[in-house]
Amino acid sequence: MQCLLAGRIWQRAHLLATTWGLAGRPCNEAVEWVDRQQALGQATQGASPLADLLGEPGWEPTFVFYLGYPSLPSHPSPRRPVERLLL
Repeated sequence: MQCLLAGRIWQRAHLLATTWGLAGRPCNEAVEWVDRQQALGQATQGASPLADLLGEPGWEPTFVFYLGYPSLPSHPSPRRPVERLLL
């Protein structure tokens, strides 16, 4: 449930940031790597650097992202018309 809520918050924050001229993207590779190691029953090699980054032992990030002013212009993502989504 925590991951689902984090994703919803990210969607809203990303849309808001875009209206302010900011660019953002997920950077969740390290979190996913630790989750994958745990799922396979392996030692979590990436957990210590993440804990060091947070400064709180025992805490793990749920979602990591980059956010800032873009250095290059980008084109908007293609979107489907609303009419195609409504039933």
